[in-house]
Amino acid sequence: MQAWRYLPRLGSLAGLSEIFTVVIDTSVITSDVIATLKGKLPSPLFLAMKTGLVRGFMAHHTWAEVPRVLAKRAPREGVDPQAAEGLWWNSYVKAIRFVPTGDLPHGDPELSRALAERDATDVPTLKVLSLIAPTVLLTADRDLKDIGLAYERWREVPEGSAPQSARHSEPSDTLSSACLSSTRLPSLSGHRPSGASQARC
Repeated sequence: MQAWRYLPRLGSLAGLSEIFTVVIDTSVITSDVIATLKGKLPSPLFLAMKTGLVRGFMAHHTWAEVPRVLAKRAPREGVDPQAAEGLWWNSYVKAIRFVPTGDLPHGDPELSRALAERDATDVPTLKVLSLIAPTVLLTADRDLKDIGLAYERWREVPEGSAPQSARHSEPSDTLSSACLSSTRLPSLSGHRPSGASQARC
C-alpha cells in the first residue's frame, strides 16, 4: 500500500506519549491483517505499533504460524492469501517484537496446567505474558479466554474512536483482552521493558 510510505517517519511520535506494551495472539493479528486488506487502510493497532506508541510482543513461534493461519482464513474472508502473507512479512513482522520462549519458565503453575490441557500451543503466549506482566493480552482464542486470561470486546474502543471512513469490517470472531495484574500473573523479569509504561487496568 503506497499510502504507508509515510509511516517510518512517525516513529518520533513515541516520544510525545507513554509507551504501552501488549501481547498479541495469532487469532488477533490474523484478524487485523485481513481487516486491513478489506478496509484498505492501516489498522489502529498496526499504526500504534509502527509509530512506537504501543510495543507489541508475540511468542517466537507465531512468526511462522501466522502465514499458515492466513492461508486458511484469507480465502474464507474473501481476501487474497498472497496479499495477506505479503502484508504480514513486509509490514507487521517489522513492527512486532518476537520473544523466544523455549527456555522461559512457566509463570502461574495453575494457569499453565489449565492451558496445556486445553491447547499446549498457547503456552508460549502465556510465557510471554509472564515475562513482561503486568500487560494486556489481545486474543480471540477461546482457550485463552476460558481460563480467565482475556475479557470480551476490547476492539470497540479503538474502532469506535476511528473516523467512519477508516473503520474496518468486524472480524468474524470476538476479540478480547486481559489486563494482567502482578498478583495474578507475576512478572518473571521483575521489571517492565525499558521505556514502557505499566498497563492500566
